Formats: sequence, C-alpha cells, structure tokens
Amino acid sequence: YPTAYAKHLSYMYRFTLWIVEEQMSDLDDDGMPLSIGYPIITTYQFDQLVDKTASRNRTESSQVKIPTSFLITIQEILTENDFEWPKSQSNQYFDWLNPETSKLESVWSPVHTYNFLTMIEIPIRKIQVQMLDTGEGDDERYNPRTKQWEPNNSPHQKYWTKIKAVRPQRGAITKIIDGLKVSAGFYISTNKTQDIRVGFGPESGYTIPWNNESLMHRFDELRTWQEKYFPVIGPLAYGDLVDGATTDRAPSQSVLNETPHRYYLF
Repeated sequence: YPTAYAKHLSYMYRFTLWIVEEQMSDLDDDGMPLSIGYPIITTYQFDQLVDKTASRNRTESSQVKIPTSFLITIQEILTENDFEWPKSQSNQYFDWLNPETSKLESVWSPVHTYNFLTMIEIPIRKIQVQMLDTGEGDDERYNPRTKQWEPNNSPHQKYWTKIKAVRPQRGAITKIIDGLKVSAGFYISTNKTQDIRVGFGPESGYTIPWNNESLMHRFDELRTWQEKYFPVIGPLAYGDLVDGATTDRAPSQSVLNETPHRYYLF
C-alpha cells in the first residue's frame, strides 16, 4: 500500500504540474515565465509524502522534474550571446600550448556547459553524460550539417571493428535504421537499471531514437574540440581517468574491470 500510494501521488502531482506548465503558463512582457496556476500540492509537500511512503528499494526515481519554464531559462542563460555567461567564468579556462605558434593561449572549455545543456535536452543523469563516447573509433561519423552518415575521418576510425568488439559503433550519435530509412539518434552507453542485470560492459547501453539536431550539432562540435585540444592515442580505460573527472564515487574493482574503454566525449 505505501509504495502504491507514493506511485499514484507522483502521477497526480506530475499531471497537475503538466497542466499548469502547458495550459496556465506564459511569458510576461519581459520574457520571464509567468504562471497563474499551482499543482495539486506543493513541491515541499510532495517530497515529504514521498519520503514517508516510498520503498527504500524502488527502482524508479521519485524526484520531481524541473518545470519546463525553468529549463528554458537555464538554457537561455547558458547559450545567449554566444555563451556569454559561461565564458565570463574564469574557472572555465585552461592554458593550451599552440603547436603552431609555440605560445600559451587561454582557451574556454565548453565541457561543463555542454554537459548541462545535454541534460536539459534528453533525460539522462550527469554520470551518463560523462560516459558518452565521441565515436572516434566507429566506422562512420554523422554530419549534422548535411544530415548524412559519412566515413569516419578520425585517425582511430574502425578501431572497434578491427579488434572485433562486441559493439563496434559506440559514438553518442548513433545510426538508426528503420526499414529503408536511415537517420541518427543517441547511444547512451550506461544504464543504471540494466547495469545491475548485465554488468557494465558494452551491452549495457540503450538507444534514444530522436534526431535532436541542436544536440547533435553540439556533440559534433565537442568532438571536434576534443580532437583539437585533447587528442588521444587510443581509447581510455575507466580506471585511468583522473580523479574528479566524473561524479562516480569510488567505483568498485569489478566496475573498473567491466567498464569498456572509451573515447570520452566529456
């Protein structure tokens, strides 16, 4: 009973929240979100009730989603005026030795900004974003400008095919084949629920069959950026990542052993 109660309460709360966002909200004259409605209970009340009734062993998250209007505002803050606000943060820069001029240059890193923008566009966790692959070792590369699949132009092209990997196509942008139609979607290389069942190997991921052009452009730009500023000699083992590179807390030795090597996008 308590688990069912929490589940139905979650449905009711989210449904009324959706009504408020879709039917009772708009932008004011200054472009700021404005709402004339409220969900059936407050977010605080919902959190309190869920904490009291939800099972400790639940497999689905009961977290309240961030209102769409908030996500739009966050996205605007991050991207307006060519990423003006993120570029104003001094801790988002690093020194890079330009091989052509032999001079140090201060370079803005888009990694953290693109990380948040990715979580706004598709419903995945931060650690899942951090585990995405550039696709440098794949056979093909998607061109978001021409919307066509092309031969991979990376020095590491066909790496996974050459070593006869279980999954030869591992890039975050993945090919979707539906009958005679070929398009692009997203390959999420980790899955919290499935990892428990099949381990943390290449079989763990899943596909999102959605051609989100904006996000695909960002992934393509980030791969090009990584290839320029942080070229690699091969895929990197999870255990070789520097401390603090991901939000994963002290992974066990079995996780380190089972997690496949990757050409990390983030």
